[in-house]
Amino acid sequence: MILTALKTHLEIYGHVDVPSTFVVPTDSDWPKETRELKLGSRTLNIRYRGDFLNGNGNEDNYNRLVNLGFRFVERKKKAEMIEEESVESRVE
Repeated sequence: MILTALKTHLEIYGHVDVPSTFVVPTDSDWPKETRELKLGSRTLNIRYRGDFLNGNGNEDNYNRLVNLGFRFVERKKKAEMIEEESVESRVE
C-alpha cells in the first residue's frame, strides 16, 4: 500500500518528498486502498526510523523506494543533528 501511494504521489506531484501532514485524498486519482492513508507520517517514519524496511524483503523495499526517488536520512547525519540540538540546549 505504501509503494502504491508513493507511486501515485509521484505521478500527481512529480516527487516523493511527501509533506509530513499529507493524508491521501479520497478522490478517484488515488487507488481505493490508499485513500485516507497518513502518507506523510508513514514516509517520515520510513525516512527516520526505517519503518517498512524491517523484516523479510527489506532490501527489495529499500531498492523500490530508492528507484522512486525516495531520500533517506543518513544515520550519521541524524546523529549529528541530535548532537547539535543537545549542545544548543546546554548553551541556553
